[in-house]
Amino acid sequence: MNSDLTSQSNIGDIGRRDAPPYIISLLSGIVMSLSMIYLPLYAYGLGANEVEVGFIAGAHSLTYVFMPILLGRLSDRIGYKRSILYGTVIVSTVYLSYFYVINPLLFIPLKAVEGTGWAFIWPSLIAYFSGNRKRLRVYNMMWSFGVVASPYIGGFITQQSSFRNAFILSLSMMILSFLLGATLPSINRIRTKVKTASTFSSIRKNNKELTLFLFPFMFGFIMLTVFTFFPIYAKEKGFDVIEASSILTLSNLARFIAFLLPVTIHKMFSGVKSLRLFTLLLGLIPTAIALYPNIYFLYIELILLGLFSGLLYMSMQYKILQLDAENRGLFAGIIESTIGMGFLLAPTIGGFVASVDISYPFFLPIIAATIILALNLLTSLKAR
Repeated sequence: MNSDLTSQSNIGDIGRRDAPPYIISLLSGIVMSLSMIYLPLYAYGLGANEVEVGFIAGAHSLTYVFMPILLGRLSDRIGYKRSILYGTVIVSTVYLSYFYVINPLLFIPLKAVEGTGWAFIWPSLIAYFSGNRKRLRVYNMMWSFGVVASPYIGGFITQQSSFRNAFILSLSMMILSFLLGATLPSINRIRTKVKTASTFSSIRKNNKELTLFLFPFMFGFIMLTVFTFFPIYAKEKGFDVIEASSILTLSNLARFIAFLLPVTIHKMFSGVKSLRLFTLLLGLIPTAIALYPNIYFLYIELILLGLFSGLLYMSMQYKILQLDAENRGLFAGIIESTIGMGFLLAPTIGGFVASVDISYPFFLPIIAATIILALNLLTSLKAR
């Protein structure tokens, strides 16, 4: 195995031709987070209850749990360009359908199809840039900046008209992404005879490496807990949409700043001990959100949440993509599938507990963090 992320010459430095995939990353970040944050709130306004809102938010992950692994592996074979194009077509079709939905329960199957589209796009973008640390860092900054902008965009549209108009905006962005994707160079793909089973067989020899795949789950779990329930939680606590959007914007900006940090800083935090610390903090902070709904505390808590989630994501991403240079599409798919598992469980379980009290979903991340840390520590002890 090759552990050097800069060694993959057949992806290489593409220079200014990186602009289209960077813009695709930015637009995809805006579109996906608009759906994550405001579609549950829109469905709530159409009459969905808390449990149904949880199912709507989690339906995205019904397919995103397993499809990124399959499609990430496929992208290693057919090329990242084709995978990105397939994904933009699927997502565009879904957003056109969203505009005509009246019954909120119809969002459930549509969100599942949307998840398949993103399963084509995200692993391919990660693998496309993973041959170079600096390019991967810029990619993370671009999609993260899109997430920063989305609460403001969604809040503005919601205040001025109806969130239905955001579906048209999202559709336009995905059509532009398709056109940009069509300009991507056809990169020579890695032709490897190494089978997936052999790849994981070699990784299993080091249990500490295998447990790295636990940490992306925490990132997905915390993101969708906040995206799904914080706007509703803020509304129930008396904050308006713009105020809640401002808090989320600053939280996303903090994650963007974490990505903006130099590569040397990310290397410093790529150890397992740092990943454990970030996971613990991401479990504790949402508990504080539930216990202290004061506006000033919420700003501080959500900013810290964004910062630590960004550090966790960058650190585990670098670490996992170093495991095998010949299967980066596959490994990027595994990262996204594990995140997808967090995306699935957070709103699904959260929806049930939110039906009792809207603050209860914010106690779930500490439970998830405890389980992840326990499994990681037990596996590390066995490896000694």
